[in-house]
Amino acid sequence: MGWRKKLLDCCVVGETLQKAGQKVGVAEFEGRCLSERMPNTFRNLAILFVHPRFIAFLNLLLVLNLIHAVLEGALVPSLNHHETVDIIEGLGIIMIAWGVALEERHKIREIFHLLPKKRSEISYQNAVDENCHCFGLGFLLLGLFAEVGAECVSVPDRIINTSGLDDAILFISGGLLVVCSVLMLIQSIMLIFAKREWLIRRYQKTSQH
Repeated sequence: MGWRKKLLDCCVVGETLQKAGQKVGVAEFEGRCLSERMPNTFRNLAILFVHPRFIAFLNLLLVLNLIHAVLEGALVPSLNHHETVDIIEGLGIIMIAWGVALEERHKIREIFHLLPKKRSEISYQNAVDENCHCFGLGFLLLGLFAEVGAECVSVPDRIINTSGLDDAILFISGGLLVVCSVLMLIQSIMLIFAKREWLIRRYQKTSQH
């Protein structure tokens, strides 16, 4: 019976909008129905997740993990590569997942009906979306290629012969993760300290595309 009540509520919303003389498309209608039925807890979590300062905070946590991995020897040549491969693969997967989440910041705001109406706020949020999309794509690609390098070492030599090159490949893969940490620091600084006007101007051209 629960789904019938939700469907009836959505129909009531649709009839109300039609009576008010508003023409709405399917996507907008679904969005309004979703916003009507969305639990406040989920929306509040989404608001926190897409907030620029929270994104910067998560970036800094990941940077600390990467630094810890480097200090543990992820970039130090060793006769036993299994642990190094596991570290790089794990961090690479995290970078891929985080990159995808950042890329889809705008979609997350859209799904949870968090799109602002004020023009100044729209411009700022669009700039943050573009910032997250650019850096997220970088994290995704760097994490992906770091994991590819680790996988090449873990695959038997009869499939991919990396004998004598294991240390160099793992060093390069670890270096890609270090580049990720540098980019995360740069993004965090931009999201925390950059003025809104500068951020809007910085990503104005790319957001128009």
